[in-house]
Amino acid sequence: MVFQLPEELLIAILSHVLHIPDDLLNDTSPTSPFINVEFSTSSVLLVCKSWARIGTSLLYETVILRTRPQALSLCNTFKQNPSFSSNVKRLRLEGLCAEVLGDARVKLSQLKQLCLALNYTSTREFSGLSEFMRGVGFNLRTIAVADIVGLDPNQASNFHILIRETLPNWDHLVRTVRLF
Repeated sequence: MVFQLPEELLIAILSHVLHIPDDLLNDTSPTSPFINVEFSTSSVLLVCKSWARIGTSLLYETVILRTRPQALSLCNTFKQNPSFSSNVKRLRLEGLCAEVLGDARVKLSQLKQLCLALNYTSTREFSGLSEFMRGVGFNLRTIAVADIVGLDPNQASNFHILIRETLPNWDHLVRTVRLF
């Protein structure tokens, strides 16, 4: 039976099930590769209590946020369980999610991989995005930035300045994917 498997084996199984390949996470094509999701990875945690206990930290290792409600829900989760934020190692932000995380002052100290696939259809300022980018830990190794849709020339310039100002903070950065 599943609940009798050794914990190490269960970790290996769940790691495989919850893994998202780097090329998919860093995909900078105009259409999100996560638009048609086959299953919710969080459903794996509903199998039994041991899967939930072991799988929760694995679930938060890779986070993909496509909508503001998802970002708000994640912020609420981090408020209730602050230790969960230290599990996040890989993050893909689509839409306006970065602003939500910045406004909530989310700090991701263990983040190693970041993909920004942002879509700005309004004239919002970058205060939330700027706050988020400055809160990304020093462990970041990979950053991917897709074409930013909806920016006027002034906003695009501000975004480029933000990235240039933030890059020196990431001492361990070894890979960039399609920055500008």
